[in-house]
Amino acid sequence: MLAASIGGGEWLAGPAIAVKYGPTILGFAAVSIAIQLLFNLEAIRDTLVHRRADPGGCDAAAYEFQPGTTGA
Repeated sequence: MLAASIGGGEWLAGPAIAVKYGPTILGFAAVSIAIQLLFNLEAIRDTLVHRRADPGGCDAAAYEFQPGTTGA
């Protein structure tokens, strides 16, 4: 029941905000979601192309596991 109440908040709050503040807020949300989607896709592409988890450009070789070590 707790999980349902936590998950249901988005479905209840979204329409309530749209009624209170108008559909413009949903437009801002749609643009925000689209920008987040594009960022995430670019981060995934960068990780696959450069085989690193940090799009900032750190040296991936410094984080590779070396045989005979604990990896720490």
